[in-house]
Amino acid sequence: MGTCAGSMRFSSRMEWS
Repeated sequence: MGTCAGSMRFSSRMEWS
C-alpha cells in the first residue's frame, strides 16, 4: 500500500505510504 506499491511489491517492508 503505497505510491509505488506495485513496483516495489517485493519491498513490502520498505513500502512508503
